Amino acid sequence: MEKSDKEVLDIAMRNSYKVLFENGNEEEIMESDKYYFAHNPFAPYTKDFMYNMLQFFIEEEEYEKCINISKRINKWNSDPTRKKL
Repeated sequence: MEKSDKEVLDIAMRNSYKVLFENGNEEEIMESDKYYFAHNPFAPYTKDFMYNMLQFFIEEEEYEKCINISKRINKWNSDPTRKKL
């Protein structure tokens, strides 16, 4: 059964969050049947992406994730991209 765009976005955001905030393994995720990402997990990510992720989790009412994302945004320096920490 094919997934809707909303389902794919949900999986992608959760996988990206897992990689960026929970030390998720990109390669294990890519080998699963839920292999979508909202960002390229092997490249730097942007502050704009973090704002998009924040907005997604606000809409999902997952405020603990929002707090973690906001903290990372607040620590951002002038460099518009970041690598996985």
